[in-house]
Amino acid sequence: MENELREISGISLLNGNAGRFYAINDEEGKLYTFSLQEKKTTAIKFAKPGDYEDISITANTIIVMKSNGELFYFPVNFSETAENPKVVDVLKSALPKNEYEGLYADVSGRLYVLCKNCSVDEPEKEVSIYSLSRDSSGSYFQDTIYHINVTAIGTLLKESKLRFMPSALAINPLNGDWFILSSVNKMLVVTDNNFSVKEAYKLDPSLFRQPEGIIFDKDGNMYISNEGKDKDADILSFKYTAK
Repeated sequence: MENELREISGISLLNGNAGRFYAINDEEGKLYTFSLQEKKTTAIKFAKPGDYEDISITANTIIVMKSNGELFYFPVNFSETAENPKVVDVLKSALPKNEYEGLYADVSGRLYVLCKNCSVDEPEKEVSIYSLSRDSSGSYFQDTIYHINVTAIGTLLKESKLRFMPSALAINPLNGDWFILSSVNKMLVVTDNNFSVKEAYKLDPSLFRQPEGIIFDKDGNMYISNEGKDKDADILSFKYTAK
């Protein structure tokens, strides 16, 4: 990845099309777009610098989340030009005050927000996921709280003392399973659509240096982005193979 995406913190696709990626880094309020075949990256500013953790796209709307749970949303064709001025809405009160890191918008427009460090959680036992829906005015409101059983993850990995601090999540469109990434623990956890744990895997730290973003394309291929640290950032692609 280009140097300005060394701190890449989230990736997304429009309608599952892998021809163009949308990304953010965790320092600049900029939207980056690029293809995996070209080195050139386009950047458009949507907000002031801040701790931006994830990005998702639904119904031609881009949604970016800060670590404090603030949501920035604007159209896919957003630009800064005088002919098409910026239209960015900011939602500050949909989530309780905590530290958030993962965001995913499903095809219905429902948002799922992953709590990395919530005051109500015990990271050795469970991690919360907040679901947000939109009302008739288009504003988001909290409707459901799901919980990931960390003890179940530890059992699968044969670790009795496990702290799960996840960084990103995405749905596999071919089977509806959730794939949840943890950069701190270098893990990938698979759950059903209600977040009941099904599988858990340790990731090779030499390949997954700092995995912060995950997305699937419409064919079920998976992409994971790694922050660069002292090297270039990268995106790893994993081709879907039917069992």
